[in-house]
Amino acid sequence: MFPGFDWFAWVFLPLLIFIARVVDVSMGTIRILFLSKGVKIWAAFIAFFEILIWLLAVTEIIKNLSNPVCYIAYCAGFASGTYLGMIIEERLAYGKVLVQVISPLDVTPLIRKFGGSKCRSNKSSSRRSEGRSSNFIFCGKTKSVKIS
Repeated sequence: MFPGFDWFAWVFLPLLIFIARVVDVSMGTIRILFLSKGVKIWAAFIAFFEILIWLLAVTEIIKNLSNPVCYIAYCAGFASGTYLGMIIEERLAYGKVLVQVISPLDVTPLIRKFGGSKCRSNKSSSRRSEGRSSNFIFCGKTKSVKIS
């Protein structure tokens, strides 16, 4: 179709670099999530493959320094991997969340809403200078809390 055009250098290699960056940056996002939650074994396991993929991508960039399409693919893969990593992290919703509500209104509707889910909650009352307030503390899995 295009005689003399190097399809590998100008199309397939940048595509492979892009995919490698999307995968390794997404893995990095998940690895940081696991580190923050104290899941050391999985974080180390992910780190091994994350760096292996990064090393392969950078090796191809170094081999093809005269190809600007590889640079663009590398940068686009990093940005896309960051976005994809955030989406994966939202879907995993790994961990627990603590929500505390202090309101001058009655918090009983909140207790009814969260009471059916598998979580722990507590209600108390207190006095403030402006009057009484209701306090509600909820602790549960991140997946059980939808912020709207």
